Amino acid sequence: MNVPLDALRRVERTSLAAMLRVLRDAVGAQPASETQPVTEAQLRRALRVAPRHEWLLRRWLVALGEEGLLTAEQDHYRLAEPSGMDVDGLAADYRELGFPDGMARFHRAALDRLPELLRDEVRAQDLLFDGDDVLDALTAYQRNAFTDHLNETCAALVVAAASRRAPLRVVELGAGGGGTTEAVLRAVRAAGAPVEHRFTDVSRLFAPVAQRLGLAAELLDVDADFAAQGFAAGSADLVLAGNVLHNARHLGETLARVRALLAPGGELVCTESVRDNRAMLTSMQFLLSAEDGRDRHTDRRAASGEVFLDDAGWRAELRAAGFELRAVHPEPGSPWAAAGQLLFHAVRPGAADVADVLAELGDRVVLETGTATRTAARLRAALGGEPEADERVRGLLATLGAGTGLAAALGPEPGRTGVLTGDGAAAVWSAGGTAVLGEPAATPARLLAWLERSEVETAVLPAEQARALPDLPAALMTDLSALRRVVLTGAELTAAEAAAWAELDVEPRGAVAPRPAGDLAADVAAAADAEIAGLDQDAALDALRLVDAAALRSMLAALVRAGWSAAAGGTDSAERILDAAAVAPEHRALVRRWLVELAREGLLVHRDGGYAPVPEHAELLRIDDPWREARERWLAAFGAAETVDYARGSAEALPELITGRAQAVLLLFPEGRTDLARALYRESITARYQQRAVAALVAESVRRAARPLRVLEVGAGTGATTEVVLDALGGARVDYLFTDVSRFFLDQARQRFGAAVRYGLFDLDAEPDAQDFDGGPFDLVLGAGALNAATDTDASVRRLRGLLAPGGLLVLTEPTTEEHWVMASQGLLMADAHDDRAGSGATFLSLPQWRAVLDRAGLHRELELPPPGHALEPLGHRVFVARA
Repeated sequence: MNVPLDALRRVERTSLAAMLRVLRDAVGAQPASETQPVTEAQLRRALRVAPRHEWLLRRWLVALGEEGLLTAEQDHYRLAEPSGMDVDGLAADYRELGFPDGMARFHRAALDRLPELLRDEVRAQDLLFDGDDVLDALTAYQRNAFTDHLNETCAALVVAAASRRAPLRVVELGAGGGGTTEAVLRAVRAAGAPVEHRFTDVSRLFAPVAQRLGLAAELLDVDADFAAQGFAAGSADLVLAGNVLHNARHLGETLARVRALLAPGGELVCTESVRDNRAMLTSMQFLLSAEDGRDRHTDRRAASGEVFLDDAGWRAELRAAGFELRAVHPEPGSPWAAAGQLLFHAVRPGAADVADVLAELGDRVVLETGTATRTAARLRAALGGEPEADERVRGLLATLGAGTGLAAALGPEPGRTGVLTGDGAAAVWSAGGTAVLGEPAATPARLLAWLERSEVETAVLPAEQARALPDLPAALMTDLSALRRVVLTGAELTAAEAAAWAELDVEPRGAVAPRPAGDLAADVAAAADAEIAGLDQDAALDALRLVDAAALRSMLAALVRAGWSAAAGGTDSAERILDAAAVAPEHRALVRRWLVELAREGLLVHRDGGYAPVPEHAELLRIDDPWREARERWLAAFGAAETVDYARGSAEALPELITGRAQAVLLLFPEGRTDLARALYRESITARYQQRAVAALVAESVRRAARPLRVLEVGAGTGATTEVVLDALGGARVDYLFTDVSRFFLDQARQRFGAAVRYGLFDLDAEPDAQDFDGGPFDLVLGAGALNAATDTDASVRRLRGLLAPGGLLVLTEPTTEEHWVMASQGLLMADAHDDRAGSGATFLSLPQWRAVLDRAGLHRELELPPPGHALEPLGHRVFVARA
């Protein structure tokens, strides 16, 4: 079959043109060269977007940016000229793509009424169900050439699985309109494969579909406990999910449920979109907006408004849930991949599958303690270095005892530990112990002999085997002097059974399931909110705005005091203003940015390629009263005013600073002291929120870990964040390396923190090897306001990515919008950037630019704070958490 690529591109181009036209009409249609940049908020107000559809507007902006139809300038967007919309060709294109006729009618109607859909004056359901059968309408978008191709691949995988395990127990999630079901049943029946197929969906609406296919429909909600809904753990050999898992509120939690549903060695076959389909953004995705306007996701998608993860995101989620990825279809570069739909084939490596891998090493192999990377290398070597072993090894290590509760029961440094399964071995390795693999099917007598012979300190045993061992006649004659404890999986022991082990001087310990990883984000956000709960947030935000406003007026006054006088009735170019004010070469890029901000905030007029004063120019040059009011408000809000005093001192010195006659560093560190800088980094509401979030994340990660974590802090500077983190750790064991590019800060830190941390030099702008930095890998790498000082953020983040252990976290706090008071003070300390800031002269990367940096580094974004709608969100200070 020919792949209908041309039809796909035409439909997507028409959809993009429709988005662009709606946005441009909202702000006044004019040539792109004359269009002023607009913010998302301005577009939202102009379009009167209903709150529940605001996320969709954000996805439009992302899609248009990816297609080069808008350019981002900080938090502003410049819209391109719209191209023609071939709505008359939609019907033919949709037929070529294999869609039912109703899909083209629905999309045409949606394109005609996009502004009304955004305002919620017209509902997508009304257009979709107009004259069509409800079931046919709901499933129309999933019946097309690209989805059909993936469904056939699903069917082949099910048939192959049925040849290995009969009868094959299949549970299909979100079966809905039955497109995937129908393809699978057709192939299974043609092959004569024995399959028990359970058709499930969250709605009874699709029961007639199941009945038509000869199946019984069952209710199953992917956001709720499966066992409580009648789907017992281990009761499926294969879980089928056709374009449904993205609907989960929290992907990690749902995938954990799927993993538990599967028997060891069971398979997950799921199809998913890995990008926003441009046509769906202007049609079906209106149906995904929650009625109450709240974000329907509680995982990492909540921060970005994404519905679909990309390929790398899905791989990361599957690994984190303890799956081993076997294959992704279609292959990269295949024309069938053009629609952005992929099939992921993954396996629960569980006891049976992992044991198979380990069995190739010999059934009593001892692997010495090492990092996951070294363990993986050792396993690959033992498996003969076969390339196909890599993915199996990665899947093995990714389990890390997932779902077993072993990590908490083993505790830190479990030492030499006997295990019978791959899950147990992985948990021991992750805790820093030595795994001694025994024979899973051994009789109790042979198991007892193995415990004596292996001289393990700890044994991980299923409860049924643990019950039998103390009662064996040979138990009292067996030398178990090395054995100190038994960790039991499965059921708990009775008091009598526990007492029997105690008579052998062995402590029985249950493997209590750990708290789910999904609630870490909620814990961190709650801790950050609690930190600022005692502040009057409205007063704090007003104080920040007043300081910024005073700083803006000070920039303008500084240019005049340094020698610029506005041309009467005309405009001055940026170069003439900089020359007149004698701005030093190292500060010219920053002062050009001043002019942009002064014009944007209405303190200058930008016209004819130059700048002119506003009518109230003379009044704006008076800066004493604005600073006085800002200080009073700040002091009332925060109980201290060192930040404002520093900002005003810098503002008053701006004529000397921008001309190079004074040094900004001496204002920030007067007489070489760091007390003022520390106050700046802890006084404001954003500093308090961010530092508490970072501290909570580190402390909670350490608490949940089965061994001491390795933490690297880069650009630690005055140690303001370090202090809060160490306080939150409360003496917990952790290997904390405090680094900065300057020995001055290391010497200061030694006086404050002593032996609580280690110290080292680290330059974010240099390769670790080139500066003799041989630390790592680290479980956590922290950077609190450090990366904006790097000359090339992409390069610096890639370096930090290379220092992370597999699954390690990069935690950054960074501004993502211009702060005028920083531009008039600390901005004078920053070197010229050679990253995305270079083109615009911006001081900081924008939020979309930061996300792109993390993505390009191969990191998986897991958390951003504050969340959408938070009172601090407009200030632009963000906490980024990304996983290697």
